[in-house]
Amino acid sequence: MKKYLSLLSILLIIDTKIAQNNPEVLWAIQLDEQIIIPPVYQSHNFFIITKNGLVICLNKNGEEKWRHDLNEQIFNPPVVEKDLIFIATEDGDIISLNANTGDTYQVIGIGEPITSGLIIFDVESGSINTKGIIAGTEFGNIYCYDVSTFESIWTNQVSDTSIISPNVSSDHQIFFMDGKRNLYCVSADNGLLTWKITAEEFGWKTIDQFFRSDIVLSGYNIYLTDSSGKLFCIDAMLGTINWSIKNIFSNGIIRLNDKNELVLPTSKNKIVIVSPSQQKVIKEIELPIELKNESITDLIAIDENIIAGFTNGMVYQMDSKGKAELIFSGTSSIVSLLNVDGNCLVTEQTGKISLLSISNL
Repeated sequence: MKKYLSLLSILLIIDTKIAQNNPEVLWAIQLDEQIIIPPVYQSHNFFIITKNGLVICLNKNGEEKWRHDLNEQIFNPPVVEKDLIFIATEDGDIISLNANTGDTYQVIGIGEPITSGLIIFDVESGSINTKGIIAGTEFGNIYCYDVSTFESIWTNQVSDTSIISPNVSSDHQIFFMDGKRNLYCVSADNGLLTWKITAEEFGWKTIDQFFRSDIVLSGYNIYLTDSSGKLFCIDAMLGTINWSIKNIFSNGIIRLNDKNELVLPTSKNKIVIVSPSQQKVIKEIELPIELKNESITDLIAIDENIIAGFTNGMVYQMDSKGKAELIFSGTSSIVSLLNVDGNCLVTEQTGKISLLSISNL
């Protein structure tokens, strides 16, 4: 550890004082780097990417295992497949690292800025039966490569503008949006278009060009919101609109609770819960008045509790009755909240990462 502290500009400190003074904090670390990308947790390891392209792996106790400096701009979370971690860069590279050591495994240059999140899925096409990794680019192209060899499986241009959304997949189908807010479904096996819905076809409002909505797949339905806050439910098989709800004022975050209900933060200092079966809002949670000028930056549902992080660094927990309680006070905007075996990993923009014991609250 001392070797790393002397050689690198990033300072990694296990904050034992916090853990002693607050029993809800299992551990905390401070990285001397900004974080804008949510960490990934898999196989009892945390994979963290800093704003300047440093990849850090921590074990479940918050202790550093390795770090790797990519020295490239990265705007989407990595994905992990067995012993490999895959990272897409703004310059158009897909880089795979050994998840155990941080050593570079392979690099492939697409030659186009990668603007979508990465996704890994099973590919079955002719004699091919393997894992594929897909990336969308600034020019509307989607590329699929073999995760082990980086050999090309298929390529397709589906749009004349950038692929902007994080991708989701199910049953050999991939769903994503482009810069014009058109929604696409393509085959994971060959990249051919299954269906497309334009923004005009389903009344998607694009009044805010910077607005981004989560795309949530549950069962055979896709859920997303537009920049006016309207919620849409789309048939994932047919590409048709099942139903929609106006005036939810969603900020684009969509989560599922343990009842498969939709949990959506709003711009009205509320959190709403929508029942897909009833196709309506079944509950509204009023947030404390001191949060009226703050925005929810991330939200998770653990058991019957809703945990929300805010732009002011605060984290609140809402119980089944909707009562809000402050459980964590940070010093900068919350980047992400992550469910870690029933506990909550809180990541702040200034590089502080804390693991909260939700079971003790």
